[in-house]
Amino acid sequence: MMSASARDLGDPLRAGQVVLSGALGPMVPVMAGIEVSATLTVLGTASTRFS
Repeated sequence: MMSASARDLGDPLRAGQVVLSGALGPMVPVMAGIEVSATLTVLGTASTRFS
């Protein structure tokens, strides 16, 4: 079974867009002072604060 690409559906990749390979979740904008953490069952927790 073949799936349609974004290009096939009329939404091709454009300059400035980001391609995530294997992303765990959607990208969201962050601002200075925000702390983000992710917990992966086997690997543990990683966090960062944006400045």
